[in-house]
Amino acid sequence: MPSRHSKNTGSRSHFTHNEKAKANGNVKQRIGSESQLAFGYCALSLHPAENPVVSPSGRVYSREFILEYLLTKGKELKKQWKDYEEQQAKAVRDEETKAEESRSESITRFVETHDGVKSTLKRKVGEDGSSVTFGQAPSRAKFIDDTTNDEKKAQLSHSSPWVPQFIPHARDATLVEPPKRPPSPFSGRPLRSKDLIPIDLIKEADSTAGSVVKYLCPVSRKTITNQKVILIKTTGAMMIEQAAIDLAYPTMTCPLTGKRFSKDDVVELKAAHSGLTARGGVEGKLHRPSMN
Repeated sequence: MPSRHSKNTGSRSHFTHNEKAKANGNVKQRIGSESQLAFGYCALSLHPAENPVVSPSGRVYSREFILEYLLTKGKELKKQWKDYEEQQAKAVRDEETKAEESRSESITRFVETHDGVKSTLKRKVGEDGSSVTFGQAPSRAKFIDDTTNDEKKAQLSHSSPWVPQFIPHARDATLVEPPKRPPSPFSGRPLRSKDLIPIDLIKEADSTAGSVVKYLCPVSRKTITNQKVILIKTTGAMMIEQAAIDLAYPTMTCPLTGKRFSKDDVVELKAAHSGLTARGGVEGKLHRPSMN
């Protein structure tokens, strides 16, 4: 309940639409250009990319930062695989131990069931002092406490649960099988260093220090702001989509290298969006529980 509901004018017994919207329900907010990463900036360092490379998902990175990321994640995966293999080996040992304990309990139960009662001869002394055997009488063998220490501790834990060593402990977390390769920082798909595609970025001539660095399309020589930008993987050529529609797609030939390519070789690079309908997606949403 909003804290200032009783102080509102009129002090209605119900919540108005504005009161509900302030504290409950989904919230939408437009994202300004300062909150978006400009084209040509490294998605990890958030600075203009040095020795830029592109991932298969279309993200631009500085080679140094993305290789450092892959190296760090590779070390983490090695440790995760070591812990996972140790867990699997421990699970196998536990299963073998349980099976051995089960066999031992079965043998012990069998021995106690069949050898617990021994038959002895019943003798009677005759009138002449001689002993006469005339039958058998069952008698139990001397009881030997063969309870193990673990069994005694288990019995004690039921009667005295507050003894420190009997306080329940959290179970070890079950590890899931880690991936074989480091994931991409954004798409999450496996990423290898040889999957990175090097590109050449041409800086705009009037880009000054301290301002946002802008880059030019190598085909149309236009400044790249919010346009769609594509990359041809086989040639490493980058251009805005309109230039590709006019010059590359009709003949499926790269206008910079003259080499042919297919649709599967085209990757759309991630760029900042605008408020225009064609390049929308500048609205952020926060999901909150609604009040019914």
